Formats: sequence, C-alpha cells, structure tokens
Amino acid sequence: MIGYFIGFYISFLNARVQRRLAEGPSTPFQDRMGNMGVISLFVLMFLIAGPFFPSLDRRMIWLGTFLATGIHFFLFYYVHGKSMLVIGSMGTVIAIAGMVLESIPFFYFGMADGLAKLGVGLYLLFYSKPSRQSRAHQLSA
Repeated sequence: MIGYFIGFYISFLNARVQRRLAEGPSTPFQDRMGNMGVISLFVLMFLIAGPFFPSLDRRMIWLGTFLATGIHFFLFYYVHGKSMLVIGSMGTVIAIAGMVLESIPFFYFGMADGLAKLGVGLYLLFYSKPSRQSRAHQLSA
C-alpha cells in the first residue's frame, strides 16, 4: 500500500516530475484512455482477485491483483507509450507464473513484481524523454 501511494504522489501530484516527463497537455483521447485504464484496474481486480476472497487465499488474491495491474497497464500505452507494454507484459508474466508455480513461495513473485515496477519507473524518471504524439493519435482525439 505504501508503494502505491508513493507511486501515486510521484506520478500525479509532483509537478516537477510531470514537467520533466510531459510534452504538453494530454489530448482528450489520452484523458479517456487514462480514465478507462483506472476504471479497468478496479473491474479486473474484482473479476480476477475477487473470487479468492471467500477462501481468504492471500496468495491468489495478491497474484490476481498483480495480474489485473499488469493487464491494465496495456491501456496506458496510449497515454504513456511503449514503456507501458513492457511493464504490462512483465507484470502479467510474473503474476501468471506465480499462479502456475505454486511450489515457489509468494515472496519471490512479490519481490519480482515490485522490482519490475520500480525498475521501469526509475528508467522513465531518469532516462526517458517525452515522446511526440503520432499524427494519428492527435487526429483521433
């Protein structure tokens, strides 16, 4: 939970980070996709992790949440670019591996998920340059 709030602050509330990573204001299309991405996270968490709440299977609840998070990153491709395909793929693969490889302790999948997100986040923060929108995205907005 703490990591979520730190990430939320860095991503949305820190004007310095926004100035560094933004190439001007977002388009209406990007705003819609961002809203759809956030809404999809909660819907996917309900659908994927929700069925494990009655049994209190914490491993599957967390892995379902990781899977929902990984999937929802794909929608943010239209907002943040190709890096979202990388983090979405990594999160999805880690979560599915954790669901299939039950003999491996959850700790390793939790660490892998957190380190993958931290790694991509640090890359974006320090090495990424704002990308120019393609003409097709500008026209579709």
